[in-house]
Amino acid sequence: MATGEHSITTAFEADTQLTRPAAYSGGIEIVTARPGLRTFPARVSSSLGLCLKFGPPHEVMVEGRRVTFPADSLCVRTPGCVWGCEETGPVGFLSIDIGSDLLPEIDGPPRMQFAEASKLPNFRSLLNLLSSQAPQMTKDEALNRVVSVALDVAGIRWEVDATSKALERAREFLEASIEAAPSLDDLAAAAGANKDVLVRGFRRRFGITHHAYLLMLKIAAAKESLARGHAPIDVAVTYSFADQSHFTRTFRRIVGLTPGAYRRAVHTMKRVDFVQDY
Repeated sequence: MATGEHSITTAFEADTQLTRPAAYSGGIEIVTARPGLRTFPARVSSSLGLCLKFGPPHEVMVEGRRVTFPADSLCVRTPGCVWGCEETGPVGFLSIDIGSDLLPEIDGPPRMQFAEASKLPNFRSLLNLLSSQAPQMTKDEALNRVVSVALDVAGIRWEVDATSKALERAREFLEASIEAAPSLDDLAAAAGANKDVLVRGFRRRFGITHHAYLLMLKIAAAKESLARGHAPIDVAVTYSFADQSHFTRTFRRIVGLTPGAYRRAVHTMKRVDFVQDY
């Protein structure tokens, strides 16, 4: 798995890697494993786990009963779940364990549930994002997506409505943060709302994610700075992009031109206007 330079990755078996993204202070553990025969002695989960398995079905003991983990599917287990299994077939997997400090309150007894892999088709890219050097809000949004799907699969109804006032406070906070790189926790604190609820409510209310909204605000401000003649590298720093490459990719995706090309085009138009006025 590709990881950012600030993530800690170790190989604890020849075919298995464990990654702990530093941005979450050890609260997240990601494991990738190539196909092989495996056993999982009985254990109790202290975290929310989501595992995408590649390979044939096998039996798992869950809370004292025997169940089948279907082939090539997702497994979700909630905190407190007691589980284990004898030797599997030749299976590989990609999994994430998310600590309780990063979760909404989960009600009900511990459980393990299964779903088709299509429930979360971009699982690998989301986990790669958590270990990258992307902006913190981008990582938080990816984590929220994983948690949301996991709780839905587990049948946990945890969502309540975010108030209109909370969503407006969130938008105002984002509009005041175009020169910063706030986290989802920062946004939730400013809005006075649960961050998991806020993510869903913001998308429903405004039609886009909070992160996309902030990026559009940053790019709009960046266009004005470029039009005033500021260098793209200085604009990238001013609006807290991870680096100039990230700024260029984002600007081009939204505007259709690179920052440098946009700056040159605006200045050319100004010269033409000056000649026409003269």
